[in-house]
Amino acid sequence: MPCRDATLLIEKRLDDKMVFYEKLALRFHLSFCDGCNKYAKQSRILHALLTKSSITDITDFSKLRLADDAKIRIKQSVQNNLDNI
Repeated sequence: MPCRDATLLIEKRLDDKMVFYEKLALRFHLSFCDGCNKYAKQSRILHALLTKSSITDITDFSKLRLADDAKIRIKQSVQNNLDNI
């Protein structure tokens, strides 16, 4: 299974809408793919934060703010990646 398909199943798993063969295929893929395991962990964290959020309408992103230090870290990471290209 390509990672692209695995990430879709990871998101689907958060909504408990997977059938048996999808669960089996995802479990097999995650047994050897570090990148998808990291994605799954980050996805679970984001899902938990968003479902516990005080924002009642999830489409109202105007209430979400990124901390200034997080913005700086993201900019530095992007710049470092661009420098390595």
